[in-house]
Amino acid sequence: MTMDMTTGIFFWGFMIVYGIIMFAIAPKTVTVGGFFRGEDRKGRDANPWLVMASVFIAWIFAKSVTNAANMGANFGIVGGIGYAVYWLCIPLTGWALYRLRVRFRATSLVSFLTEHYGIAAAFCFSAEALTIPRTVEWGLFSAFCLGDRAEGVDEEGFQYPLRDAVLTPDVPLGVSNHILEPEARIAVRKGALAVGWELKPLD
Repeated sequence: MTMDMTTGIFFWGFMIVYGIIMFAIAPKTVTVGGFFRGEDRKGRDANPWLVMASVFIAWIFAKSVTNAANMGANFGIVGGIGYAVYWLCIPLTGWALYRLRVRFRATSLVSFLTEHYGIAAAFCFSAEALTIPRTVEWGLFSAFCLGDRAEGVDEEGFQYPLRDAVLTPDVPLGVSNHILEPEARIAVRKGALAVGWELKPLD
């Protein structure tokens, strides 16, 4: 599957313009708070819309678009659509979290599961450690906090390791990391995380 000249110009033109805009509006890191929490020079929190825009480029590097194209090339339109349906998990997860907060007044998924289904369900949901094999070189990895905060987060075998860190929905500290070792390990002492990592492309 090849890219024609018009498509190539549009794709790379979009990436260049997007990169220039993000570079112009993103606050430059000059403090510890700016690097780890996205604060500006005055110590203010990062703009949520800017954070969401930065997450977009992380997904581009995750090669999701390429994977959908490869599925389409190998299995036709069914393969492309089948992979693209994966993106529905983002709005569906948002809708589910909204319902949990509005209808059940839940402050976290762990507390919700404990209250409605018992401690066993909460324990199975928030298994405290996960070992991930490296399937591709420089494999992309991201961890997101589910709930108000996740405490005692350890990440070993990554480009940016963490030790006893605290993750919150407002601070994307675990986004756009890379697996360096043959096996990487992530653990959380309190709270819950949603994690995703890059898999080997389909042949």
